[in-house]
Amino acid sequence: MAQLFGKIFQQMYDSTVCEDWRAMVTFQQLIVLANENGEVDMTPEAISRRTNIPLKDVILPGLKKLMENDKLSRSKAAGGARIIPLKRDGDDDREYGWSIPTFHHYTFIIAEEQKRKANAERQKKWREKHK
Repeated sequence: MAQLFGKIFQQMYDSTVCEDWRAMVTFQQLIVLANENGEVDMTPEAISRRTNIPLKDVILPGLKKLMENDKLSRSKAAGGARIIPLKRDGDDDREYGWSIPTFHHYTFIIAEEQKRKANAERQKKWREKHK
């Protein structure tokens, strides 16, 4: 079973994605819904049903904004677009599914953070044991 959680970094709230609250809310949901490859292979309607967020007022405008290039984005991947359309072989006319270009970058940051915390905890226990 897929895990429904995703780390939201505080810097999101200082980024241009927050200029449109619909884009921010939609992006947060996509992070939670993404698979291990940073892909959300769902229709907008399915995202709306799953998250209980209104399709026409939030999800659709949010997706549109997230696909736009953002020259002020910290990431230059995909021209600063937060999501890119998901393409599958033979699916050129597909109108749903997105990939998060920075997904692996942030997954790596999380993994490194977890390693540092685990190492610090091991060191603390070792020091306590060898006092």
